[in-house]
Amino acid sequence: RTGLKNGDQIPRLVGGEADKVFPHVKGGPKATILATSPFTAEGPKNNPVKDTQQTVLCQYPSGAWVFDAGTFHWNHGLSTPGFIDARIQRVDGRELREVSRQHRAARA
Repeated sequence: RTGLKNGDQIPRLVGGEADKVFPHVKGGPKATILATSPFTAEGPKNNPVKDTQQTVLCQYPSGAWVFDAGTFHWNHGLSTPGFIDARIQRVDGRELREVSRQHRAARA
């Protein structure tokens, strides 16, 4: 368990850049959306713009796994004093364990 539930907030986690899935874009692997977070960014002429950030996990046909935190500030939740959040650390640990488990199963 990560300790996160629907509606929880992690202050200052989305920053610098935010990624999301664009379902109309074809050709990439199917992404599993792990989290969706609304946020407000600075838009043109310093006007606030509401948008959505998503954290995803996907596997390519080659077997390669990609975890996209969806924000440049994810690493702060892992190890930066004043930002560290044990829930983010648990998310990373959980995803690494799952990818490792699937990798071992594929090689067996």
